[in-house]
Amino acid sequence: MAIIKKGDAISLLKTVNGPFDIIFLDPPYKSLLYKEIAEIILKYHLLAENGIIVVESDFFDVLDGFNGLFKVKQKKYGNIYVTYFKEN
Repeated sequence: MAIIKKGDAISLLKTVNGPFDIIFLDPPYKSLLYKEIAEIILKYHLLAENGIIVVESDFFDVLDGFNGLFKVKQKKYGNIYVTYFKEN
């Protein structure tokens, strides 16, 4: 089953019931919302065991780990990065 929601990630994540196997994030570039969104995902236990978070960012926002998440891999497509995270 898939659930697709479009809208403000911070508001939406506080209203959905998880956990989810895959969470895709594409926040506005250079907004630095990644850390806040990751904190909400962990706080509300929205990521399933062995689940992944996929984040799209531009080359200015090269992402490493977050508190409670580690980078599994990162792919570069032109000026865009797609980074995969798992829970520690």
